[in-house]
This record gives sequence, C-alpha cells and structure tokens, in this order.
Amino acid sequence: MSRTSDLYGLMPNGRPFGPPPGGVGTHAEQVAKANTPRPKPTAEQLMLSDLCRRVAALERYIYGPGGGR
Repeated sequence: MSRTSDLYGLMPNGRPFGPPPGGVGTHAEQVAKANTPRPKPTAEQLMLSDLCRRVAALERYIYGPGGGR
C-alpha cells in the first residue's frame, strides 16, 4: 500500500468525508445525478427567466458589453 493511499482517509478532501456541498463525488454519482429526471419549470419560472434574459439584453444594449462599470 502506498503512502498516499494510507493518508487518503485522513485528508479533508478524501471520499470518507463526502463530496463538497452541492457537488457529486464519484463517476457513478455523477452519472446517477445526470440521469435523474428534473422537474419541469412552472409558467411563472419560465416567464421570470425570460424577463431576466430580456433585462440583461437591454442592459447590454444601453450600457455596452462592459456593463457600465
């Protein structure tokens, strides 16, 4: 057994402590997360995201690509 594998369980980034918050760890966990069905957005969520895109486009038109900063 290598020295790295001996220390792996003691390190904070090791698998025994799990993935970072909101993240996925192993490849199998990534595949499982990618294959789970996601809920369809509601009409309100779609309208809000459309409004956000339109506001962002207007801001780019008014202020230019730098955002006026």
